[in-house]
Amino acid sequence: MQVDYIKSVDLENKIELENLFHSNSIKSIYQHPDYIENISNTSYVFLLKENKIIKSYCFVNEYALSKLNFIKFSKIKFGSIGSDEHSRVLDLEIINFYKSNKITFVIYIPFENKIFETINQKKIKTKTSVRLTGTLILDLRQNISEISKKYSTNLNRNLKKSKKNNLIVSELFFEHEFDKLNQIYNTLFEYRNIKVSNSCFTNDIIKFVTNKKNGFVMGCFENNELIGGAVFIENNGRIEYFIGASNPEFRNLPILHSVFHEAIILSQKRGYSFFDFGGVVFSKEDIQLNNITKFKYQFCDNSIFYNKDFEIVLSGYKKKIYDLYLKISNKLNG
Repeated sequence: MQVDYIKSVDLENKIELENLFHSNSIKSIYQHPDYIENISNTSYVFLLKENKIIKSYCFVNEYALSKLNFIKFSKIKFGSIGSDEHSRVLDLEIINFYKSNKITFVIYIPFENKIFETINQKKIKTKTSVRLTGTLILDLRQNISEISKKYSTNLNRNLKKSKKNNLIVSELFFEHEFDKLNQIYNTLFEYRNIKVSNSCFTNDIIKFVTNKKNGFVMGCFENNELIGGAVFIENNGRIEYFIGASNPEFRNLPILHSVFHEAIILSQKRGYSFFDFGGVVFSKEDIQLNNITKFKYQFCDNSIFYNKDFEIVLSGYKKKIYDLYLKISNKLNG
């Protein structure tokens, strides 16, 4: 078998990757080979080939500290995609590549990766994240009245408020609506003093979803003005919340409460069995993330816990330098 290490921007043909993805993955839309977030000169794809045919692939981003650029690390964006047999082979090849080339001191692994079985067999040193994440799954195989009975008191109050204020929620189809939702997303992050790396992020996601017919977009209107909305994607036979935003000028209105409720109804009408709330954080690490988690729990309390992210440590002394750097940086930044 042959392994190729190629810059993502130089990857010419993704058709084989797309076929492998659909055959072997239940991963979300942002992990699809046609949509690679933050694709750049530091994003690479590993290809495992057998008789010149791609059997598995994995996307990896490489980073370095700005002030200590000899401290380099890698993060698997998604993969390895392919059969379990070929994925295990590629996982080990990636570890050996970084270990032998001394390019990186640690590899960050997302929770959904199967690489853990491989490194357990090879007794490679790892460090598990303290962050505890998961999601909420709503069973749509019941009528909407049964679903609504489990809504929280606060949610029902906000849905009544939505009707009282004549908020209208409907599916979005038009380019000007998508542009407006993208603008709302950027405005919301600006309001929260969060830097947006891609000002067209929401629009890119919407185009991908609509072109692939792989989900739908919902919007909330007040007096015919779009004031918020969300993107919902199809993922392994269920519908999953991906991204949403509401105009901070209308934060007194229950915008996303209404959007989620109508999205649940539409998902049920379209025959989906489950509604995935797109992830929650159980550890109290961030006020905003905690607020989002509390919001989602108003609809459903059926929790599913993800495996924890973890790191493969390839250089112990560089790991110590990196941890010390982070500790000092956190103190200096407040």
